[in-house]
Amino acid sequence: MSYRFAIVGCGHIGRRHAELVGRHGHLLAVCDNDSERALELAAKHRAKAYFSIEELLQNERPGIVSICTPNGLHATHAIAALQRDCHVLCEKPMSISSLDCQQMIAAAQKSGKKLFGVEQTRHKARGTIQNQFPSDDYEVYENLLLAFPQQGHHLPVVSEAAKTVEMIEQVYAHSPLST
Repeated sequence: MSYRFAIVGCGHIGRRHAELVGRHGHLLAVCDNDSERALELAAKHRAKAYFSIEELLQNERPGIVSICTPNGLHATHAIAALQRDCHVLCEKPMSISSLDCQQMIAAAQKSGKKLFGVEQTRHKARGTIQNQFPSDDYEVYENLLLAFPQQGHHLPVVSEAAKTVEMIEQVYAHSPLST
């Protein structure tokens, strides 16, 4: 069985998804609001290019939509795909708010389709923190909001304004906690 995929978001992660889809399925279409990026990825993988998710979902019938857009758009794009009876593979984090996550889950339940969240756990931060600060008191971990990895190689190259919680979550998700 060959799965029919569409990829929304043609940046670095979207390009990586396209490579993997090529090995395990058929890439029907890609979508990005940057037309040059969408056209380039579509040409490379012999897929159709779209510049809005609405246009893609109106014209194509993918079995699985891979969401590789900026974090703040994950919920909107995933819900749109689920409402068009597509399974959804959503890059991490699933969304930037718990309410958005709840709405995504509700849309999946209503459609009867699967919502997959990419969480490869490359660096087990919670376990590292627990090993560094052993405690049987769950509240200790519940109240830990942010941890800055010492290596944080991404942070020095961004402006102070860009160092938002979302940016830190992105960096932290890809960097091990230094001891």
